[in-house]
Amino acid sequence: MMRNLYYFKSKINIKQIALIFFMYLLIFENALEAKFYMFGKIDELVSISIILIGMIKIVVMRDYLRNELSKSYKILFAILLFICIGLTGNFIFKYQYMQYAIRDIISLRGLICYGMIPIVFLDFNYKEYMRVVNINLRIITLILFTLTICNLFMNFYPHFEVRFGIKAQQLFFSHPTYLANTCVLIIALLSVSIFRCKGNIIYIGLIGIVTLLTLRTKVIVFVIAYIYLLFIVIIRKRKLNKKDLILIMIIASILTVGKVTEYLQNPDWARSALVINSTKIAGQHFPFGSGFGTFGSWKSAVNYSPLYYTYGMECLWGTSPDAYFFIADTFWPMVLAQ
Repeated sequence: MMRNLYYFKSKINIKQIALIFFMYLLIFENALEAKFYMFGKIDELVSISIILIGMIKIVVMRDYLRNELSKSYKILFAILLFICIGLTGNFIFKYQYMQYAIRDIISLRGLICYGMIPIVFLDFNYKEYMRVVNINLRIITLILFTLTICNLFMNFYPHFEVRFGIKAQQLFFSHPTYLANTCVLIIALLSVSIFRCKGNIIYIGLIGIVTLLTLRTKVIVFVIAYIYLLFIVIIRKRKLNKKDLILIMIIASILTVGKVTEYLQNPDWARSALVINSTKIAGQHFPFGSGFGTFGSWKSAVNYSPLYYTYGMECLWGTSPDAYFFIADTFWPMVLAQ
């Protein structure tokens, strides 16, 4: 009996170690990729694994999953419909070779994972792992917060730019955006156990400061909205209502209207041209769009889409055939056009 008990504990510990190991890999993927290229494929391997396991569970356990996961099936159906609509645009307008359109669809694996995760982790009991995950998240938070504050004054790591007289922090990541994304992920994970671990509010505050110091407009809006949500859920202890959503939308609009106006007033900028022309493409190719791999996506640049010539973007810095590093820099132009 003692032997069986020891084996059970060892098995649980191994699972915890494996979970923490993959958590660190995903959180610091961008920083690791800068030193070792192979680490840049971690998220792809994880997402592909989730999709494959989810498909197997759907086939093998479809009767068991029918009632519990009807919402996941609706999400997966919506994604399938989304893909079919995009492919219809490819068949109608033929702007891109099908092989690049398919590769563009594969890049949407994150959406498919979103629908598959509830299926894959149906039997997963997070309570068994909550304590060890939470401890490691707090350690990561303290490290990032300490390094960020020290770097403001001592310049251990390079800063990307200066905004509002403050240096945009990126630490050992390749861009402030990646540090900001990491912070948002940590905030989300700390929030999972916020009711059981009240001290998480302090650590969310610390990592929130790091998030703000990346000086990315979108994450600043996110942090403000998140603080408001914390106030509603934790302090006021009530659900969101329409007034809350309207207030969040107003604040978000005030914070972002300057950036949008700046883009619209400078049509020769790559981002501006992408946003402006994507609305034109959406109107002219309604309701199916121009198809996958045709505008605003990385594959549309790798095999240069004729739409960039149609809208005079081949001469813009950052969207030209030989220097297209800004083409996939924004998300919504791809969604609107394709």
